[in-house]
Amino acid sequence: MHMKNIYSIVFFVIIDVVFTLCCFAENQSEHKSDFIIEYKTNNEELVNTIYGEKEIDTKEAKSLGIKGLEQVESEKVNVKYPKVVMINDKNNKEKSTELYLPNIKSIKFLDEKGNTKKEMSIQKHAYVYLSKNKMYICINTPSKIGEKGTEETKNVIVDDNGKILWSVKGDIGRVGISPNGKYVVADTVTGESTGSICIYYEGGKLVKKIEKYSIGWDIDFSIDGEFFAMVIQIINWKSGVNRHVDKYSACLLVCDEKGVELCKKENIAKGDASICKVKVNNENVVIIRTGDYKLFYYDRMGGLIKQEQSDKTSLKNFKIE
Repeated sequence: MHMKNIYSIVFFVIIDVVFTLCCFAENQSEHKSDFIIEYKTNNEELVNTIYGEKEIDTKEAKSLGIKGLEQVESEKVNVKYPKVVMINDKNNKEKSTELYLPNIKSIKFLDEKGNTKKEMSIQKHAYVYLSKNKMYICINTPSKIGEKGTEETKNVIVDDNGKILWSVKGDIGRVGISPNGKYVVADTVTGESTGSICIYYEGGKLVKKIEKYSIGWDIDFSIDGEFFAMVIQIINWKSGVNRHVDKYSACLLVCDEKGVELCKKENIAKGDASICKVKVNNENVVIIRTGDYKLFYYDRMGGLIKQEQSDKTSLKNFKIE
């Protein structure tokens, strides 16, 4: 893979490891009484599991060997069952995050009884990405490899039932998928220090291209997928000096699902503080400056609502209300 794409992925992985933000904590707390049907692995090593939900008779749940039902008196219980399981490629040691899975050998789509209804094999050097609600999957597979590494990839968008929805081919690197499955935001795999970020709508139509970003970016989508916010780390190279950085800065960009720009704010952070995370709900955007642990709350049109000081420990449990 090309060096610029590697830098982008490394940047993404590092800040995700440093700040494991509990964006799904609220959803999990709503279902804390759920019981889970575990997938029988057959000596397979799982990287990720996506669960479906259903209500069944308590007697049936007990017959399935679900644990923790001893004190349950209700006739029915809500259970989570494995809907999609992702099998680890044991020869690939790349680190996964919640939504970025570089080490998948195959994806199995299961029915409510745990039977495999469809299986997709993942090629070597392919990457798997999940939407934040885990309802959509993007499989990013190299389709053209040149002297300098990957030059073109094919990206297939699949729902959590295994149905192929649409695909797009191009010089696409890292991918973010909207929670409604209608569009993806992706960077290019070509270019060592600068490149572009593209928005592809369902069917593979390119609706927006953002030129000349550098290496680092982070993205989050509104819960309904109607808009997204992106923070881009910009590297300004010193004129006349080969690969010497003059300064770093960060830019906030908010677009709707059609790529229409809602706001753009440059220089929201500079220097060591320019590495930022972004979190979004259906109304607001929060910029997390990882260098000094400051939080900046904006509305979707870029209006500053408030800012506050945080710390490394607090950010580990941060969630946007």
